[in-house]
Amino acid sequence: MRLKILGVNIDKISLPEVLDKISELIAGESQHLIVTINPEFIVEAQKNQGFAKALNSATIATCDGAGLQWAARFLYGEIIPRVTGVDLVQELLKSKAGDNKIFLLGGAEGVAAELRKKYPRNIVGAESGGRLNKVKESWILEDHDNIIKRINDSDANIILVAFGQVKQENWIKDNLPLMPSVKVGIGIGGTFDYLTGKVKRPPAWMREAGLEWLYRLIVMPRRVGRIYNATMKFTWMVLREKFKKTK
Repeated sequence: MRLKILGVNIDKISLPEVLDKISELIAGESQHLIVTINPEFIVEAQKNQGFAKALNSATIATCDGAGLQWAARFLYGEIIPRVTGVDLVQELLKSKAGDNKIFLLGGAEGVAAELRKKYPRNIVGAESGGRLNKVKESWILEDHDNIIKRINDSDANIILVAFGQVKQENWIKDNLPLMPSVKVGIGIGGTFDYLTGKVKRPPAWMREAGLEWLYRLIVMPRRVGRIYNATMKFTWMVLREKFKKTK
């Protein structure tokens, strides 16, 4: 089942169901984008039609945020499972050896390589680097052609891209056709940092209570603008949408 929250598709799908679906996708011939959507994505999509189109083109769009779970209940009376990017990636990396051939792309210098050492059996390559193309809001790899060649030589069937929201989804959409062995591309933001321990995840009780935003505000106050968008601005947009539906 698929809901539409402020114009953006969200799938009512659990983590085990996502993993099963990915297994089907990598066995097929087509290429697919998977997105893990949080309230920030929804806010950005309201003003960025290209980004909204990329999100809605995804084969799977998971709910990565307690705010989206609240919005689904508030707008539709629906309970949707939460599938975070960190949990999804961790399960993919822990899968039986040989099932997933994963290439890591992006993140701070050396972080992807460090994660490869931690999960050597399923990661077939790791590259960082690049810069932002401000016009297209996409990512430019300094050694683009050689990196694409290394991805293809690795025979990867899944690519995990950590360029940050908008940039990573646009890069995957633009470059998947250049990587024929890759069947699934997933934008995963700061997941490499969490899985290598560079950045600590909020305690489990805060995640379960939907208070990750508070933890991030305390430990990373520089993100106050992003936190405002994901909490206050998103909540106001949902309330306004509800009002329009009940008029």
